[in-house]
Amino acid sequence: MKPGARGDLYAVLQIVTPSVISEKEKQLFEELAISASFDPRAHLTGEPSHV
Repeated sequence: MKPGARGDLYAVLQIVTPSVISEKEKQLFEELAISASFDPRAHLTGEPSHV
């Protein structure tokens, strides 16, 4: 492909999540969910992703 040419970009993502978490980790994730201002699904409802 020539420099500056346009084309398709293919990417492979591997998302790894823990299969087991401790009660403390669960509590911390829940606190983060409550206090975080970022909403990764905001574009689905049309709402802004920040406060």
